[in-house]
Amino acid sequence: MNELDLRRAVAGDGDALEDLQRNSITGVAAAHYSRAQVAAFLRCTAGALRAHIERANIWVLTDRGLVVACAGWHPAGALADHIAAPVDPRAVEVRSVYVRSGWTRRGLAARLLDRVEEDARAFGADRADLHAMRGSEPFYAARGYAALGDMSFNMGGVPFPGLRMTKPLRAAERLTL
Repeated sequence: MNELDLRRAVAGDGDALEDLQRNSITGVAAAHYSRAQVAAFLRCTAGALRAHIERANIWVLTDRGLVVACAGWHPAGALADHIAAPVDPRAVEVRSVYVRSGWTRRGLAARLLDRVEEDARAFGADRADLHAMRGSEPFYAARGYAALGDMSFNMGGVPFPGLRMTKPLRAAERLTL
């Protein structure tokens, strides 16, 4: 495998990120969701990742220009289009963790998640929260995230279930869990 380039997403990455999201949802997440759920997710999130490039901190891994994985974060509540819980200024939301079909199980998501958590710590966050899609819960649990409970997005009348998870980011907090 070639050495992959890690960089921040830029506005010009919009098409590539949307292609990666479609590819990951239809090729990876589809094993855990019905066709109707996958279609509803893609329909309801069309354009959202492109819009978040400017408002979130999205990292990409590329192979000779092809975006093969991405992950991002933002301060909790900064993209409050989906957050129902009270905002915690010490927390960040991890989002948009996608790996291209055929590129899974190579440590790409772990590499990106490490980068996102490093950014969050530098930002001053004490905790990272996320909504894990079905099938990705074991990955996040292995990375130190604990389940908070089931959750579901309403994707145009179609439920899209997942698991709310959290991870303390400060070393002292990790030791007390």
